[in-house]
Amino acid sequence: MSDRDTQTAPSARTQSAWDLVSDLADDTSRSWTDVADTLVQRLVESGLARSAGVWLVDGNSPEVRLQAQREFLRLPWLTIPELKPDHEQWLSSVFVRGQPLTWSPPPQAAPHGDEGWPTLFAARTGRTPVGVAVLEVMPNGSGDHFEPDAFGDLLTELAATLERRMQGPPPPPRIPDVPMTPPIGAVGSNLPTASPPPVTVSAEAVAQALAAMAAKAAPQAIPAAAPTEAGAAHEVAWEKLVQLALNLQKSLSVKEVSAIGANDGRVWLGCDRVTVLSGRRPKVAAVSGLTRLSRRSPWVRTVERLAQVAVKGGIPLSFPAEDVELPEAVEKPLGDYLAEGHSRLLRLVPLKVAEPSPETEEPDLKRRRPALVVGCLLVEQLTEGDVSSDWEWRADQLARCVARPLANAQSFESVFLLPLWRAIGGFWRSLRGSRLWTLLAIVVGLALVTAAMVLIPWEYRVEAEGLLLPADKREVFVPMDAEVREVFVTSGQHVAAGDVLVRLENPELEAELVAATTQLDEKRKLHRALQFQIDQALRAGRREEELRLFGQMEEAREQILGLSRQVAILTERAARLEVRSPVDGTVATFQVDQLLRHRPVQRGEVLLSIMNEEGPWQLELQVEESRLGHLVRAQQQGGEALPVEFVLVTKPERHYQATLQEVATRATLNEEQQLVVRSIADLQVDLGDQRRIGAEVRARIGCGPKPLGYVLFGDVIEFLQRYFWW
Repeated sequence: MSDRDTQTAPSARTQSAWDLVSDLADDTSRSWTDVADTLVQRLVESGLARSAGVWLVDGNSPEVRLQAQREFLRLPWLTIPELKPDHEQWLSSVFVRGQPLTWSPPPQAAPHGDEGWPTLFAARTGRTPVGVAVLEVMPNGSGDHFEPDAFGDLLTELAATLERRMQGPPPPPRIPDVPMTPPIGAVGSNLPTASPPPVTVSAEAVAQALAAMAAKAAPQAIPAAAPTEAGAAHEVAWEKLVQLALNLQKSLSVKEVSAIGANDGRVWLGCDRVTVLSGRRPKVAAVSGLTRLSRRSPWVRTVERLAQVAVKGGIPLSFPAEDVELPEAVEKPLGDYLAEGHSRLLRLVPLKVAEPSPETEEPDLKRRRPALVVGCLLVEQLTEGDVSSDWEWRADQLARCVARPLANAQSFESVFLLPLWRAIGGFWRSLRGSRLWTLLAIVVGLALVTAAMVLIPWEYRVEAEGLLLPADKREVFVPMDAEVREVFVTSGQHVAAGDVLVRLENPELEAELVAATTQLDEKRKLHRALQFQIDQALRAGRREEELRLFGQMEEAREQILGLSRQVAILTERAARLEVRSPVDGTVATFQVDQLLRHRPVQRGEVLLSIMNEEGPWQLELQVEESRLGHLVRAQQQGGEALPVEFVLVTKPERHYQATLQEVATRATLNEEQQLVVRSIADLQVDLGDQRRIGAEVRARIGCGPKPLGYVLFGDVIEFLQRYFWW
């Protein structure tokens, strides 16, 4: 007895399915589309399944299609978005592994499982021309199920029979019933397969298929055939490509997607170098084995020029190209790159994606836009090592896997202000639980603070610096150019009006006074001599001589009068060389003797300051020119003297009050070469022993109420207004 005879008998449901598949093997249909449609129709009509559908992926389309279905569109995992991803992953697993599986849905699908869950069977024969088909059936509720391995072998045998008997022209194009978005990175736009060759039907193949079907219809179940070494290698390659496609879908960064495509793609292809170029005008985005590259290197420039030429042509470019004459526009860039890159084998594939029409959400049911070029994939072999015979086909599959993730990344990074939206989104996602309440508390607090800054009035005060001085003060000026000869007072000395303070010396004035006095004495002597001569001429009766002498005497008299006035003026000026105090008071000048003794001074220069400490006192303040507007507006609005609060630098813990009485109309330069406006404020209190001439004070002049925010941040607001808002 053979191994097959030792197996248990198949169930009635599986036996009926075998009979159905055997009938299909003798069908005259020339298309897998017709076979799939007939299969699902008979499964449902015969009661073997409540609903059924056939999924197909082939080389003519980069997507998974629901090729045929009966009572299938009402299933929840095709209509509920939350269930689609998990169902698509199981569908992808069946496509890749070729093993039957019963879908194990996620917990959220439990409410929709009243009718049970489907079983998925793969029908594949290696690199079959029809690709890989998956039959998905729902149980009929009787509790009698298909034996997965046996029924899966039947479908595989059916696919093999169709493959052997199909020759001649290709089957007519299929019209899909329902589109389905492929699972991310596994099946669909990222997992294409080879295109089918021409097929025909032979009678011998049909006879062989019938014999095989009859053998399988025996009462015993047939174990699955052991996979061959080539089939196992092919399955491993497909699993690696699926994993590569999944990795490509993990990022929306052009840099990361390009790096994954270059590095993982080189491992999958087994070549020396893979380069990914991004954009309609391709720029090198990633090179396998490199983390950094120089944009100015000759290699980068030549490969980008070659990629631009390939993008314009829109078709893959290979070297060496057997029996193909390259266009002149391609020869020079290709030659330049081969000279620079030293490639033995090369394939440059434009990365294209088909964009669906924006008028519908069902891209398979509407026309498509022309394919959009998103970059290029360059595969190179630099050494003399062995290369797989299907390396160009593998390069094309890798390009198809990279194209869509790269297009998605480019579309994502083209979003306006993407870093800002990312930051906002990350911040919003971080608001969980107590963080949200903390944020609300902060927002409410800021709102309250802002309202307080705007609505609460506060006294706005202008700061100023100045000196405490007596209101009655006099400056003693130099009456003429001279030199200080002697100083009679000291700092802080009390003097009375008329007391000599300083004696000046003017040698020129003294010389003029001596000369004028001498001339006056000479003229007076001449006048007396002429008077004596006139008396003698009168006694002698010399009338003519008397008249002559009388004229000379009158001339001398006039000269005497002029010299007398000159001497008086010079004497007065000489008397002014003794500088006297104009009022009673105290000498306020510091270190008078050291400052003035033997010092040359000029007319109008201040020698000393005399201040009356017994009289009223006042503040002499210096206000910054930028604050003058506040003072003027406050005076105009209030109409009264502005209040001043000040402290002595020597005693800052106590505050005193004063009243602003006078504000200068123009600004002057102070000792620090800053523009200031001088102001006078009268004291309202007696400082007692704190009165000290020249005591430094710091004052604040009240300018009326303003918003609290302006009081606190007025300097910042005025700075912005001064330099940015005018």
